[in-house]
Amino acid sequence: MSLKALKAEIKRIAEKVGVDEEMVVLIVLAVVNCSKAPMDLPETVGHVVDYRIADLNVPFYFPFCEMNSSEAEEMAKAMILHVRTMERPRNPAQVGIMDMRPFPPPGAWQMQRPPKGTSVQEYVANQYSEIIEARIEHP
Repeated sequence: MSLKALKAEIKRIAEKVGVDEEMVVLIVLAVVNCSKAPMDLPETVGHVVDYRIADLNVPFYFPFCEMNSSEAEEMAKAMILHVRTMERPRNPAQVGIMDMRPFPPPGAWQMQRPPKGTSVQEYVANQYSEIIEARIEHP
């Protein structure tokens, strides 16, 4: 199924169940909880969310060796909400789609757990700034 077809199907389902008025931030296609039991996965496996920042797509990579699915989902939502706050609003707002991949895509921005004493919101705000600065330095 193409991404366009998937988005249309999700919109159709949302309208059917009456949640089309809610703000959708992130759609999660695959969830793995690696913290409950050890899993025999390569260290490169993780979640990926592509999201547009300053008119360019950025693949965010959340490796399972760093965090589980719920932590990755929380961080992805925080990043999307931060981007929506910082950039001019689009109508309709872009929705992130989180999937699982065996390795990060080329040019992926690797996310990690925030350092002790740093909130997820502070961490993603810092990552957003670093992404913008990296583009200025290396267009």
